[in-house]
Amino acid sequence: MKILAIETSCDETAISLLEANSGFENPKFKVLSNALNSQIELHKEYGGVYPSLAKREHTKNLTPLLLKVMEEVFGNTKLETLNDRREPENHSNVLKKIRMVLEREPELFEQFARIVLDIKKPDIDYIAVTEGPGLEPALWVGINFAKALSLLWNIPLIPINHMEGHILSPLLNKENKITFPSLALLISGGHTELVLMKDCTNTRLLERPKTMLWAKLLIRRPECLASPTLADQKFQNSQKKLAMVIMSTSTLYQNQCSKTILATFLSLV
Repeated sequence: MKILAIETSCDETAISLLEANSGFENPKFKVLSNALNSQIELHKEYGGVYPSLAKREHTKNLTPLLLKVMEEVFGNTKLETLNDRREPENHSNVLKKIRMVLEREPELFEQFARIVLDIKKPDIDYIAVTEGPGLEPALWVGINFAKALSLLWNIPLIPINHMEGHILSPLLNKENKITFPSLALLISGGHTELVLMKDCTNTRLLERPKTMLWAKLLIRRPECLASPTLADQKFQNSQKKLAMVIMSTSTLYQNQCSKTILATFLSLV
């Protein structure tokens, strides 16, 4: 199964093509192509991400990144003739729907009509796009772009939670294997979450602190490490093992926080 993934939740525009197999019991992923454009230098003078600037950059970057991924995986992606697209009447109807989807993104529609319409329908099964959490103006650019691709190619569209993506991203490394039940600690941008995972599709949010220090969280919720009401009885045997999924992005400070918290967990489990 091939999945085209689109991410515009903050200040990075990213498009990837993944191959997934083996189901939920033993999921395996292979990155066929990954294209990314960072805006970090543009936002430096503001001391943080400026939403309207991020949106504008996503608008400029999405089409070139899509072309890069398509060409890397499928080679020549251009249609040989206009007749290769679809029947003229059907093509007109689809274009009208795409225009409506991209009504608030005129620059993106111009690129779409001029470039993306000439891309052959790729051999992919799904289009996935980040629906949140993130900066709303930035998110909508990616969502609308994904909707337009879904209409053009008649490929199902799947909305993805940004934080769930972080939890499962270690599986992209073939050497990583998540042991269940697992505790996922997410420190990403302004989002901090502690999530219990019974399996890849069964997760439970334990905490989403806003200003709470993680040390206070551990004091308040020590049961999350050992209580059978929150985790499996496996925690209780002599071979108890807690698989950790630690995600840290954006800043060195967050990375150091993750290392400190991981050390705390390991000392308590």
